[in-house]
Amino acid sequence: DLRTLAADSNDQLQMEQKQRHEDKATLIELLHENQSLKNSLVETQKQCEFFKKTLKYTEVNELKIENKILNEELVRLRKIVESSMKSFKTQNTKHYDKISEIK
Repeated sequence: DLRTLAADSNDQLQMEQKQRHEDKATLIELLHENQSLKNSLVETQKQCEFFKKTLKYTEVNELKIENKILNEELVRLRKIVESSMKSFKTQNTKHYDKISEIK
């Protein structure tokens, strides 16, 4: 029958159009998801760069603080050594003076 053949052909055409419409909707959905993932990736990369810079800044500041503490300790120790040297010289001078007096 020609009518049956035409009806079957029409049904098949409608099914193909429906499938194309579904495929198109899926494609659009995937494109939106892809764009969303790209945006998310860019944001994550920005955060990584921020954290890298923050880490470097923190490390530099820690080194500066450590350097300052070490310099302060060096000055403190230098004063102790200088004071000890003066005290030693004073004691030696007194000792030599006594020896000189004895002679």
